[in-house]
Amino acid sequence: MTKVLWKTLLVNQETAEQMAEVVEIPVRVARWLCARGIDIEQAKQWLRLDGDCLTSPWTFVDMHAAVERILKGIGAQERIAVIGDYDVDGVTASSILCSALSSLDADWLCDIPHRIKDGYGLSEEIVHRVKEQGATLLVTVDNGIRSMDAVAAAMELGMDVIVTDHHEPGDDVPASATALVHWRRTVHQADVSYLSGAGVALKLSEALLATGIETQLVSSEAIEDLLPWLKGLASLGALADVMPMSPENRLLIREGLAALRVSHHPGWRSLCATAGVKQEELTDRTALWRITPRLNAAGRMDSAALAFRLLMSTDALEATQLAEQIETLNNQRRLETDKAFRAAQEQCSQHFSGHAAGYVVAGPWPQGVVGIVAARLVDIYQKPVIVLADNGDGTMKGSGRAPEGTSLYRLTQQCQAYLTHFGGHDGAIGCGLDADNLTGFQRAFNQACQQTVDTEATAALEEREHRLMPADDFLPLAQANLETVEWAELFAPYGPGNPPLCFYMGPLKVESVAMVGKGNQHVRLSASEGGARRDMIWFNAPDWIRGIHPGEQISAVVELELNTWRQNRSAQIRVVDARRLVRPLTRQHFGLLYKFLRARRKLLVEEAAEVLPDAMADEIRLILDAFVELGFAHCQESAYHVVERADVRDLRESRHYHDHLQRAIGLSL
Repeated sequence: MTKVLWKTLLVNQETAEQMAEVVEIPVRVARWLCARGIDIEQAKQWLRLDGDCLTSPWTFVDMHAAVERILKGIGAQERIAVIGDYDVDGVTASSILCSALSSLDADWLCDIPHRIKDGYGLSEEIVHRVKEQGATLLVTVDNGIRSMDAVAAAMELGMDVIVTDHHEPGDDVPASATALVHWRRTVHQADVSYLSGAGVALKLSEALLATGIETQLVSSEAIEDLLPWLKGLASLGALADVMPMSPENRLLIREGLAALRVSHHPGWRSLCATAGVKQEELTDRTALWRITPRLNAAGRMDSAALAFRLLMSTDALEATQLAEQIETLNNQRRLETDKAFRAAQEQCSQHFSGHAAGYVVAGPWPQGVVGIVAARLVDIYQKPVIVLADNGDGTMKGSGRAPEGTSLYRLTQQCQAYLTHFGGHDGAIGCGLDADNLTGFQRAFNQACQQTVDTEATAALEEREHRLMPADDFLPLAQANLETVEWAELFAPYGPGNPPLCFYMGPLKVESVAMVGKGNQHVRLSASEGGARRDMIWFNAPDWIRGIHPGEQISAVVELELNTWRQNRSAQIRVVDARRLVRPLTRQHFGLLYKFLRARRKLLVEEAAEVLPDAMADEIRLILDAFVELGFAHCQESAYHVVERADVRDLRESRHYHDHLQRAIGLSL
């Protein structure tokens, strides 16, 4: 693909105008959609998400069998054991199914494995544990697809087992299970692999409740408030597990967050209070960065049962106490994560010189933080990373993460001879090994990455370090307003397959720079363009921006966010990348020369030097050629003639000017 500063430069204008007319949106918004490869029919669904993008629960082949067996168990007053997982997806999946079972007056218990004591997923120990508590039916959520031995053990003990999961299966699946609700088994091979574990649990719960209404086991009025709450929980699971932003997931998250904004659930309200989140202003970003880390902290530092109890609590006092416990654990998690991250990054730099195709690092770190550390290292190196916690007994357990577009599951699968166990999906895995196999695993994993990771992607990454990241579109500083934010919000929620909408701004004149935040790691910029001047924030800004001086010119790629303060709404500009500009031509240069052209009616390049004496001949010619491209002038026999009644155009619509800005960025490196 041609390298551009903003992708709409390559969009066919007629196509965008046709989409704008059919879908009834501004042409600018249509260009954003076209730049993402979205056609007219897709655009209607993309912007106006509705029930048409939802898959039926009955898409799963074994859904009927699962619902029938659970309802039979409820009718016979059997004890149903729900086995979850200790991350947010697993905890919310457990809460979803248990809430549905409660509404049907089921006798249930929930067992969420302890990260250290039990490890991941259904095990024979857990099977025996719930059997001793009287369970005769076992249902897994967000796990179980690779638990053949445990499923077989449960069946031998006379228990029926329903497996619901979304993770990648191994070579075999637990075929002996009573029902297997998994994307591998769907009608007409429907693609529901984008659902999280909580999403699959929601499908099961919806099917259960719908059948319960049909059989008069429960009334629709009795569960009127329940379904929005279940969607809210599922939205947290999808966000936390970084699921692909398919239309169904986008709709689920949009509706789920809307439900959470108005929920009166005591556990949820207490969680928002301790997290410092205004419930009515909840967004996908605040849910992902403020809420899910706290729910995860319970399972990372102690027991995920705390988070489960919080989400299930109906008592305000109990909910407050649980939320405060989780807040304490989250503070501990932050400290331990920072320590482990610094040590792991040092290993990457010293042992691998920062140039490996993939990284495996290990240390005496809490198992609960290694996944976070792996994610941070991926952000830095944009390579697959596995971080292992040394248990001190000759074994190691860890988590891995990978950049979007890389299947970490398949990479790890190539090295499984060194592992005692592993599981997961493309973006994240969990694994264990004997410490004696660490060196061999590191070598094998790096080799697998070298052979598998796309070399073009690697080259693109290396080039990315020297280029400004491509934006969706350019945006004049004066148009960074609420109207633009509201259109951009229609593209949310963001995630894999749907990155945040971002805009190129520039040339911007720097007015002031101020360091903010703990350790001065963030920068607040004030910049101007023409008559507009705005503040913008750059989190974890690089060192070079701290040394920039007022009056210098920069190009920036930004995201726009809605900011609410004392009921006043405004557009906040957040910088995600920026570069210095060297000798950029600005609106002032173009304006002076255009006035001169209109006064003279006709200009030669040499004559233009009168108004721009410091400009080089090539720069003057570029301005005049841009005028021709934009319809402000036409060229005849080396002379440029003004065009009367020309349409108003932004200079950045010119390919000549775009290429000039690219060169101005390149000169700054």
